[in-house]
Amino acid sequence: PRLNVPARAMSAWPDDPGHFLRWLRTRLDADFPETGYAPRVRYREYLREVLAESLHATSLVHFRHLRVRATDLRPQGRRLRLVPADRPSRPVDAVVLATGYGAPGARWAPSTLRASDRFVADPWAPGVRPELPDGSEILLVGTGLTMVDQAMTWARDGIRTHVVSRHGLLPLPHAAEPAPPVAPAELPPAPIDLRTANHYVLDHIRQVGDWRAAVDGLRPVTQRLWERMSDVARAGFLRTSMRRWDQVRHRVDPQVGAWLADRQADDSLVPHTGTVLAARAVASGVDVELSD
Repeated sequence: PRLNVPARAMSAWPDDPGHFLRWLRTRLDADFPETGYAPRVRYREYLREVLAESLHATSLVHFRHLRVRATDLRPQGRRLRLVPADRPSRPVDAVVLATGYGAPGARWAPSTLRASDRFVADPWAPGVRPELPDGSEILLVGTGLTMVDQAMTWARDGIRTHVVSRHGLLPLPHAAEPAPPVAPAELPPAPIDLRTANHYVLDHIRQVGDWRAAVDGLRPVTQRLWERMSDVARAGFLRTSMRRWDQVRHRVDPQVGAWLADRQADDSLVPHTGTVLAARAVASGVDVELSD
């Protein structure tokens, strides 16, 4: 699997945008293009190396990784007290929640599907991929970037892949020669309702003309836009607009986009719009019923 952002825009250092690209050219390929999309595993190695070098370069910062669950956080004067499970509590000056997406849930799956040895609840867990003979069909639930990684992992002659999500939107590709981002107008004053937020984004896209350049230009202000939106507007966005935003914001390598289009054209990758309703075990695997 590859990153979905070009190497030139993935530096760990804001004041040194070419840092990751130089690292790639030293470790992977001396001619790696600045518009190329690096393997994800390389980016993991890069971040680990950056962290290790940064900690080694200073005696003023101490780093500890506690593999425990935090159960409580309490005010304590001008500081906070963090309460880990099975460990003494400790005072802290600041807390940042950086949990990522976490492990995928499986509550959506019928119990008969969860009980099957053909069901993979976490595609990133080691050793969970069942061996399938040529001529098999698989179903990937979800149509985001993880789906793309898994579709490419499973792809080989004779394997047909179905993908399903409630919205049926597959990731869109980056432009082969992307235009530079175009900054939007000043943000509306808070509080911003959903209608105003939608108008702000769509008006910017219409004025720019190139939707990719417009969306990329919104990147520096999306956090401030979110902060100014009311709670009702945020809930409305998550309910009605988030999937479309994810599709235009989180794009894939143009070569990967072409691969997806080719697989749909030859019917080896079949998108569905719907949900999983039922499943039952059969001799050859699992029969799955979709809402479409």
